[in-house]
Amino acid sequence: MPLNVSTEESPQLLLENIPKASVGEPTNYPEVFRPIHYLGSKLRMTPSIVSALDDADIARGTVLDLFAGSGTTSFALADHRQVIASDIQEYSRVICSALLVRHLGTEDVVSTFARRLQASSPLADALRSAVQPLIEFEQMALEAAAHGEAESICLVLEHGSILAAERGLGGGSSNELKSRLLEVTRRLAQAGLAGSSVATAVRYFGGAYFSYRQAVELDCLAALFADAFPQELSDLFTAALLSTASHIVNTVGKQFAQPIRPRTKNGTVKHHLLAKIQRDRQIDVHTTFLGWLGQYTTHKVSGDGHVAIRADYRDALKNLSGQYSVVYADPPYTRDHYSRFYHVLETLARRDNPEVARSPGSAENELSRGLYRDDRHQSPFCIKSKVAGAFQELFKLASGNGANMVVSYSPFESGAHPRLMQIDALVSLAREAYPSVELQSVDGISHSKLNQSSLNFDIPSEAEVLIVCRLAP
Repeated sequence: MPLNVSTEESPQLLLENIPKASVGEPTNYPEVFRPIHYLGSKLRMTPSIVSALDDADIARGTVLDLFAGSGTTSFALADHRQVIASDIQEYSRVICSALLVRHLGTEDVVSTFARRLQASSPLADALRSAVQPLIEFEQMALEAAAHGEAESICLVLEHGSILAAERGLGGGSSNELKSRLLEVTRRLAQAGLAGSSVATAVRYFGGAYFSYRQAVELDCLAALFADAFPQELSDLFTAALLSTASHIVNTVGKQFAQPIRPRTKNGTVKHHLLAKIQRDRQIDVHTTFLGWLGQYTTHKVSGDGHVAIRADYRDALKNLSGQYSVVYADPPYTRDHYSRFYHVLETLARRDNPEVARSPGSAENELSRGLYRDDRHQSPFCIKSKVAGAFQELFKLASGNGANMVVSYSPFESGAHPRLMQIDALVSLAREAYPSVELQSVDGISHSKLNQSSLNFDIPSEAEVLIVCRLAP
């Protein structure tokens, strides 16, 4: 029976009275792989989310999945209703498209692509040749690190940015690394690849997030499928590329918030990370990519007519009015902007030439350590002064378009990463737009933790709540 919540009750009292929504193994839902390492993935929660949406919309009309992220929830929903997956980030749109849209005639695409990889490509050869001085330097650095000499590989991680070298920076205290960086920038310019989207991965992220060799191969793969395969397969190939990047990235936790810090603040090498650095940077890109491409081409999606779009949540709700009957929303919970964790994937998906943000207080031509896009998305749900207004608009727009809604949120209120909205305040905002508000807690869910134990927080027993909003009791 729905629990119509009084906003005068305390958050703790609210939680004690919420009916449980059990988390069991999916029985009739298609299995989906994890496309990327994703913070706050709802993969384990999908049965509860599907059930709540079915209760909120028994006609099983089209669901608008706002904040679609890695697409696992959209894929589960597609089993028995039409889905519109929406997210402000292009990498999310690409992955959701690859998961939701049927790609007919792709049975042989993996073997075809594997054969094309064996063929010579003047563009790929030019890129590999241009970056060869850094590939060789890094290989020597990795071999030295295997024998306990970590200085060179630390310099690659800390000062090996080709993008910085293009601005007259980079190299740190190593004259040899500086010399090789300058030679690579010269060769790239000579080959017409300076500032080119063909060299996006290696120019922006080589050395920092991937080995130079891996970054070059990511660029070569992108150039191959852009040149040799139909445009309608672009999302399929790009999604496999993004999954590959997520798998091979050399960071703690496989996130993109920042490159590995190979030394402590006092300059001591973190020797315990050397094995991880060597292991990640020697993962074969081609083998990994073909494996992911096989996953995307062989997985089965139910139904037709699913779409994935890139849109702000407000624009999606407004512009798609009348095309959805129920909304699922999984907005960010904390001040941590998701764009900070996936900016590398965003740039690889868009293959543009973005400006890179500066670190606070740094010189004008210095780059932020994480190499963040200057235009990376800043969600109002992550900003304390804006979050209440963002939720108010979310509820108002959905209800105004005649749609019931299910919202995922966590009531946890303490620690280094507190939720920006208390559950009672959130319920109060929901009730301004919906006459019936029901809370359901989800048992047994714990979120991915950030990459430093000092930043982690204990997982409470009520780690996740579904807020079910109805226009009619």
